[in-house]
Amino acid sequence: MTELAGRGCGVLDPPVLAPGELRAGQLTELGDARHTLMFLGGLLGEVGIALVGLACAADDEGTYWQCMEAIDAADESRDRVLEMLRRLADREQVVPDREAG
Repeated sequence: MTELAGRGCGVLDPPVLAPGELRAGQLTELGDARHTLMFLGGLLGEVGIALVGLACAADDEGTYWQCMEAIDAADESRDRVLEMLRRLADREQVVPDREAG
C-alpha cells in the first residue's frame, strides 16, 4: 500500500491539514484500546474505499491488481481489528466490575 500511496500522492493535490488533523495521527496514543481500535477500523474502511477508487481509475492492469491486493489486505486487517474488539468486549464481560464487588 505504501508504494501505491506514493504514486497517488503525485496525482492528487495533497490536503492542507495540520498533523493533529490527520486520521492516522489520532492513533499515536493508546489511551483506550477500544477507542483506538474503533478509529483504526474506520481508517482501514476508508483506505479500502480509496483503493477501490484508485483501482477504478487505474490505467494499466498491473496497478489495478496491486489495488485489488491492497484492498484484500485492508479488508483482512479490518477483520482482525473487529475480532480484537470482540475479544476485548468478551474480556470486559468476564472481568468482574470492581465497583460492584
